[in-house]
Amino acid sequence: MILRGMHLDGFGLFHDYALDNLSPGLQVFLGPNEAGKTTLLAFLRRLFFGFPTKRGTNNQYEPLGGGQHGGWVTVEARNGHVFRVERRPGPHGGPVTLVGPDDSQGDAGDWQRLLGSATQELFESVYAFGLGELQDFDTLSQEGIRNRIY
Repeated sequence: MILRGMHLDGFGLFHDYALDNLSPGLQVFLGPNEAGKTTLLAFLRRLFFGFPTKRGTNNQYEPLGGGQHGGWVTVEARNGHVFRVERRPGPHGGPVTLVGPDDSQGDAGDWQRLLGSATQELFESVYAFGLGELQDFDTLSQEGIRNRIY
């Protein structure tokens, strides 16, 4: 699966913000402190695997500039079909909607099938990692991640 774009309706400092036409391969986000790099990473992680409950101590990234909390990503599957994956905060990580190339609607089960065997742990350690993960290479030695890579 290839990430082709993302749209943040309202997430932290971002409001109605879009990144489109991302190319296949490694994406590196570079910017000064407080530019929003960590916020973009948190957005991707939550879109893919769900929002945390408000009871926790995690940053909720409430929309500071307006907009509905959440947004969507555009992904390309192996077969070349492009899907739009939308998620908003809510129970059990928030409802996820998958919109197919023919505007067909999918649900969380369809999204899981598109993700394949990528778990949240694998995604955060191998595919969408930040400085914290780079500083702690122990995450790559976890047996489950090692098995999925090989």
